Amino acid sequence: MNRIDPDKPLRVAYVVGTFAAAPLTLACQNCFLRWLLSDEAKNEYDRLRRDVATWRDETNEQLRRSFDGDPPISVQSYSSVWTIMYQRPSRYNFLLQYYLRDEGFNLSWCAPFPLCRFSCRFSCRFSRRFAHTS
Repeated sequence: MNRIDPDKPLRVAYVVGTFAAAPLTLACQNCFLRWLLSDEAKNEYDRLRRDVATWRDETNEQLRRSFDGDPPISVQSYSSVWTIMYQRPSRYNFLLQYYLRDEGFNLSWCAPFPLCRFSCRFSCRFSRRFAHTS
């Protein structure tokens, strides 16, 4: 399987590699794409966006209360991806990632921000667990 079609150079194959044309990989991808077009998937992603936005707002409010209106961090999100924004520069900001990892939250670093992506199984239990950690 090639990355591009030699006859149509603008047609790009997004799944390439050792298992790109394997029947099991294609079957799983087909199953997911069919589900993605369903009303169930739309409802699930809408619920996820609402839950993440609620979690973000509740977390930021708790941080404001804990730090008398001037927290050193805030949480921002877009859909199911969220990040921690540092409000004040500090040489120790990177340590938060290690404290969170110790509590079971693994963040990936992209650019200068720690990012995390919620799965569709995100629930309010995570919200309570994160609040307990911070």
